[in-house]
Amino acid sequence: MNRLRSLSSRVGWARWCAGVVLGGLILTGCQIPEVPQVAGSEIELDSGYTDRCPLEIAVLPVQNLVLEEVDILGELRRQAYLQLIDKRYSALNLAYVDEEISLLDAGGGGDRGIDFARIRGQMGEDAILRISLEKFDTGPYHARGRIVIGADWLMIDSKTGEQLWRARVEEIVDLRDERELLKMKREYEPRAVELYVRSVLSRLPDKVDRAGIEGLPSSPR
Repeated sequence: MNRLRSLSSRVGWARWCAGVVLGGLILTGCQIPEVPQVAGSEIELDSGYTDRCPLEIAVLPVQNLVLEEVDILGELRRQAYLQLIDKRYSALNLAYVDEEISLLDAGGGGDRGIDFARIRGQMGEDAILRISLEKFDTGPYHARGRIVIGADWLMIDSKTGEQLWRARVEEIVDLRDERELLKMKREYEPRAVELYVRSVLSRLPDKVDRAGIEGLPSSPR
């Protein structure tokens, strides 16, 4: 009888301790975080975009405005390059763009910034695309399978220096359906970037066929 009372007492004590620990975790902020709030998107498209027909586009190194170091700057730029091609634009080879920036001594590497005035029109491009990474938060991924990415996208006419298109987009990339396959950082970060870039560039019109516009030669590509 005494043994039963002792066992009952121990079980009760264990349950009480577990309740205290769980309550402490919740009170100290260890509960699963809520889905983060995002800024959304702002899109500006120049009314003369179609008439100007930017076909050859130079994607510049990504400018990092995030406080900490991130590993996805190159992937963000690479996806922009690939998905512009998917939209039938002629994006200039990234290695060529980097080489021309170096030869022109116009800056590079993203963080140092690039002198638009010195590089505009020097690579045979119709437009320059600059991407500034403003937010990259992987914290929600481990709890809810989501990643928050935000960037400012700016396309400039290489002849006039005027803005053709601008998109400031901050989104939650939902990877819950792929979470079992994307467990490593090197797997889920590139996938999130790919989906984010696809979403952003869906706001950009597809390439215009110059052959259909009076006074403009057909695009050779």
